[in-house]
Amino acid sequence: MVDTRTCAIHGKSRASRYLEQDAAGRYICMNGYECKAAGSGAGNDLRVQCTLHGKLRSLDCLEDDGTGRLVCGPDRRCKTAGQPMADGDRDRGGGGGGGDNG
Repeated sequence: MVDTRTCAIHGKSRASRYLEQDAAGRYICMNGYECKAAGSGAGNDLRVQCTLHGKLRSLDCLEDDGTGRLVCGPDRRCKTAGQPMADGDRDRGGGGGGGDNG
């Protein structure tokens, strides 16, 4: 049986050998073994707030900014700003804000 975990960035179920823990203890895809697309698991329908603009976005529109926060990618920028999260909410990955997907 293969040990699997879910990539915290893409929401895709992956064999553990292709994942590594980041500084926050989350499992993310390793360099050279990046997820090719959002998974079919919980992350696929998950909408998360962009910490830069406060918009709820699909995971495939967001990327880790290197500090564990999810922000819109350079080619998937939010079109209009929502309500940005307060610093305390960012640490929890909180919701709020609103609107459609960009």
